[in-house]
Amino acid sequence: MARTSALAALAGAAVWLGGCGTVANLGRPADQQRVFGGVRLDMEVVQECAGEVGQEGGPGNPAEAVVSATCSVLDMPLSLVGDVVTLPLTFLAELRQTNPTRSQDPVAPRDGQ
Repeated sequence: MARTSALAALAGAAVWLGGCGTVANLGRPADQQRVFGGVRLDMEVVQECAGEVGQEGGPGNPAEAVVSATCSVLDMPLSLVGDVVTLPLTFLAELRQTNPTRSQDPVAPRDGQ
């Protein structure tokens, strides 16, 4: 019974915490959303934490950095799934960032037409 409860709690935590990078990416304003932004955010956290652990007397607590990096690594596959599901939204948001004039008037005629 205790083992079943522990497994259920672990599964619930994985679902609740899963895809945090994707949620953070979608929580940004539309002009800051990026394609596969959830995985990118997780990678940024891992890189930042690796820098903190590698520096003697660096900023932050090394134990916290290791925990944050571990959580981000575990979150990456779930963020990847979330990023694939939200790809149409983030693709359009990033497309609008690169071509703001076309995004405001999607049926505007091209030059020479």
